Amino acid sequence: MNSVAEPLAARRSNPVTAVALIGALISGGISLTLVLRAMVNSAPMA
Repeated sequence: MNSVAEPLAARRSNPVTAVALIGALISGGISLTLVLRAMVNSAPMA
């Protein structure tokens, strides 16, 4: 985990990188939520 956090902490001073990381985390969380919800609910959502 530390090997992942070190390069990110070094690039944190750039605001564009920080915004990109936050956006990637949010979109990843939304995607994971939708995929897990589709797996749990066997009925089609559309």
